[in-house]
Amino acid sequence: MKKLPLWAAVLSCFLLHASRLPIRTYTTAEGLSRFDGYRFANYGTEQGLPSNFISDFIETPSGDYWVATGGGLCRFDPVGSGQSRFHCLPTTGDGGIPPPLALYRDRDGNLWSGVSGGVFKRAANDSQFKRVDLRDVRSDSGFEALLVDRHGTLWAGSSNGLYRRDPDGAERRYTSADGLPNDYIMALVEDRAGHLWIGTRAGLVRLDQSMAPGPSLKPRFTVYSVKDGLPAPRIESLLESSGGTLWVGTNECIAEHVASSPGDPREFRSFTLAQGLSARSVGALAEDRDGNLWIGTFGSGAMKVAHSGFLIYSEADGLDFVRSLVQSRDGTLCAFIRRGSRLHMARFDGRRFFPVEPGWPKGISDYGWGWGQIALQDENSEWWIATGEGLLRFPPVARVDDLVGKPPQAIYTTHDGLPGNGIFRIYEDSHRDIWIGTIGLNHQDGLARWCRSTGKVTTFSQDSGLPGDPAPTAFAEDRGGNVWIGLFHGGLARYCRSTGRFTTFTANQMHGGVRTLMTDSAGRLWIGASCGLAHVDDPVSEPPRLIWQSSAEGLSSNYIAALTEDNRGRIYAATGRGVDRFEPGAGGAGAMRHYTTADGIPPGELELAVRDRHGLVWFGTPLGAARPPPPVLLTALNVGGIPHPISDLGESGITGLRLKQTPVRVDFVGIDYSPGETLRYQYRLEGTDLAWSPPTDQRSVVYANLASGSYHFLVRAVASDGAVSPQPASLSFTILPPLWRSWWFLTACALATLLIAVGLHRYRLAQLLAVANVRTRIATDLHDDIGASLSQIAILSEVAQRTGTVDEPARIPLAEIAGISRELIDSMSDIVWAINPVHDSLGNLVYRMRRFATDMLVTRQIVLHFRSTITDHDLRVGANARRELYLIFKEAIHNILRHSGAGQVEVDLHRVDGALTLSVSDNGKGFDPAVVCKGRGLTHMRKRATALGGKLSLEAAPDRGACIRLVAPIDSRKPWQR
Repeated sequence: MKKLPLWAAVLSCFLLHASRLPIRTYTTAEGLSRFDGYRFANYGTEQGLPSNFISDFIETPSGDYWVATGGGLCRFDPVGSGQSRFHCLPTTGDGGIPPPLALYRDRDGNLWSGVSGGVFKRAANDSQFKRVDLRDVRSDSGFEALLVDRHGTLWAGSSNGLYRRDPDGAERRYTSADGLPNDYIMALVEDRAGHLWIGTRAGLVRLDQSMAPGPSLKPRFTVYSVKDGLPAPRIESLLESSGGTLWVGTNECIAEHVASSPGDPREFRSFTLAQGLSARSVGALAEDRDGNLWIGTFGSGAMKVAHSGFLIYSEADGLDFVRSLVQSRDGTLCAFIRRGSRLHMARFDGRRFFPVEPGWPKGISDYGWGWGQIALQDENSEWWIATGEGLLRFPPVARVDDLVGKPPQAIYTTHDGLPGNGIFRIYEDSHRDIWIGTIGLNHQDGLARWCRSTGKVTTFSQDSGLPGDPAPTAFAEDRGGNVWIGLFHGGLARYCRSTGRFTTFTANQMHGGVRTLMTDSAGRLWIGASCGLAHVDDPVSEPPRLIWQSSAEGLSSNYIAALTEDNRGRIYAATGRGVDRFEPGAGGAGAMRHYTTADGIPPGELELAVRDRHGLVWFGTPLGAARPPPPVLLTALNVGGIPHPISDLGESGITGLRLKQTPVRVDFVGIDYSPGETLRYQYRLEGTDLAWSPPTDQRSVVYANLASGSYHFLVRAVASDGAVSPQPASLSFTILPPLWRSWWFLTACALATLLIAVGLHRYRLAQLLAVANVRTRIATDLHDDIGASLSQIAILSEVAQRTGTVDEPARIPLAEIAGISRELIDSMSDIVWAINPVHDSLGNLVYRMRRFATDMLVTRQIVLHFRSTITDHDLRVGANARRELYLIFKEAIHNILRHSGAGQVEVDLHRVDGALTLSVSDNGKGFDPAVVCKGRGLTHMRKRATALGGKLSLEAAPDRGACIRLVAPIDSRKPWQR
């Protein structure tokens, strides 16, 4: 999007057929100036230019901008600052190039420079300029025009002739001796037809390259001068516009190349001060993106000739009183013109109207007086033309010119069933039937239809629902196939093909007579009447609902004579006070644009409206087409009071900005070169603004305090007619959060937290490992040292008892010592088992309980039933929990052995819903819990159960045995398992 701003070093133009051109003049400072649609930005030696004299300016496909100055060749950097905006090449030495007089870019992207004494070339894949070898070049020859034609031939215009260098290296220099009017070549251009145009100081020359000989032969030049319509013989510049028009800038204003005609053999049309030009001598021509012509002058600034003015075609262009504008099947626009009582036909060739005269029947003298659709070419390519003495039907033709001299194949009159011979309107429906409206004296106002399938004419009477003397003025067909007919005397009728009858809306319902009908691209029916404009959103509905609007809703006049629609769906209404354009559904007078004679609308009533195949809209006489909506560019960005670098050319989109502070100010501009156009702007910040802002003429917006996060800013231009930019300019940026909310800070904190957690975990593991090692060492020491010593004491005590040297009184203490030692050995075995980390599992606990019960009971002839469904052999259980569980179980077994006298014991150990349940029951003599349960054994068991976080219960009765039940939770988070 860096091609939109216009540089005043190269300016542009476009033709308007009018007595006075819509021109605006701009004055610029010395040096290089850039126009953004509102103002000029000027660059001179202060910004790094070696000279304020600018001879040429060009843009390369890679986006580089080159400036030819009197001090050397420079490359412009749009994002630089100060003197760094221009990077100048040396004028001498290796890689140097003298100050250029002209710059040119060929189709392959190569950059050419004409200097005093020769030509330099910079290939698209090279970084340096290299001299091009040309023979017979004088050192004082200035090369001011360069061109590489479609055949790859280099043409170089100098002050001493035209140099030609073919791709094979063959060279030739052309001078006045070869037919040129002058040796000083000022400009070169190749048109789309392949003609080479050469501007000299004494005339304009055309060389038809399809007939051009090789360099060794003499070419045939065609020379044009003042007698051919040029305003002056000295040619300063040449331009072929996007429309194919050749423009010539001279020292006496400009000229346009037009085709000659028998009445005017001149091939150029001149525009001078009389047409509004502000200066005579034209030095440069260029065309902007909107098709406007820009004219660079010597000493008088720049002029802009607006493309959006209406083009007026008059008698000089082949038109007179226009009765109808019709588009043929091949897209040619045809005009039907009335001169006296005669009807004439003309076709438009893109510049003017040329007569096309069919073989009019000699017997017809009255060619009617209606306007609008009085002619059409049907789907079979047959032409139907209405006259005052019948309807003419011509044979099929592929081109409009084939109709010349061809007589009609049929003439339909009252003899064929028409209600009258004065044909006022005709229309072809989707079934290819032709509807015919007649008007005349003696009740000849009527409606008829020529049926394609039968080739017969049917006249509709009042029996079909039509009012008397209908005199149709307009036709349209809705999407349901119904045909709508406007009536001259007021009212509207709708024909239903399925019933063959009409529904009529009276003049009172229509608020006046209907003048025009149109079905738009959305299927709406538009009705232009003498008292306003109406539309029906759903013409097929019953009954159809008419929505009216008048001058109170923004129309310039209530008289609507013609309607048409452009390619963008906008409606154009020809009224009694000009043309109104609006977009359906936009609403409000602000959405409507009015065109009057001040905009180039021809004076008088406009009765015609049609759109051609190019989307151009024509009214009465041909008018200009609607221009595209204006683009918009970002021109400046300011963050926290500090300018952010941005291209001088403006940018349509900026992404990836990371901003540390606010406020954020964004400047923007819409590029629109239309005369009198006033742009407004709408913007929104996505995520913050729910809708576009109201239109404003301010070209900047400030966001003072934005929270951290990502944002997407959009801005679009709004023209005075309501058209908006097709693509908004956008700015994507991120407001960085404060330090403590930045991602890296939060990441560092999270990482630090993770490291601390890992450290604590490793420390805990180390501590647990250390405790496990201590437990292992203690268990080993108890078993190996204290356990061995106790065993030795027990053995020695028993040995001492058996010897005869021990007195009987001493045997009793020795027996007690041996018994206590054995009990201590058993208790120590339990302690060693409990503290040894190897046994920290539930499976190991179950195994030890089963073993202990078996050892204690089975040896006493007591039957043991030990049942357990625990399979979690690896479920970790800490030393304290194992010890408490085991001691509760051990105490229960000991109580049974001491007191129960039982013959059978049942042990149930299960894991149910995250809890461990232990049940020990016997079939002994039982007891009364209220009497017996005052001992310390049961109290200790309950304390141990409480330490486990569980609950101990006892069930007993005399002669019914006893049962102890323990329920303890199994949860790694509970302290008893650690």
